[in-house]
Amino acid sequence: MFISPGYDLLDYQAYEPLFRQFGMTDGAVARVAQGWREKHRFFHTEEHLQFLTSQIEDWFREGNLTEKERSILLMAAFFHDVVYNPMAPDNEVQSVQLFDQLTQHPDKGVISDYSGHPAPRADRRTFGPVF
Repeated sequence: MFISPGYDLLDYQAYEPLFRQFGMTDGAVARVAQGWREKHRFFHTEEHLQFLTSQIEDWFREGNLTEKERSILLMAAFFHDVVYNPMAPDNEVQSVQLFDQLTQHPDKGVISDYSGHPAPRADRRTFGPVF
């Protein structure tokens, strides 16, 4: 079991197969949950994450996503701005670095190499404009 379901706004336990698919340990999932629950967050909160995961799950149920697309979008949702310091200019980059540290999966490059919007530096990797 990853995280106590009674404490979560988002049911992380429901995503255990996805997290395992990406090689995440219980500690890695706890680190992600901890990031989303930081008290200083205003927009990128666990409530925002719950909205994103619900949207992705709706698209999947409606037949608009394959299982692989669902997995990729969910992991991008869980990790986009999981690192958030309001004074730092590189939260997205730090979030990608954390994703790289905490996951192992052949498709992880599809997620962390995405750079679908203009970035100030050519080497900047982000999770893109979806979120």
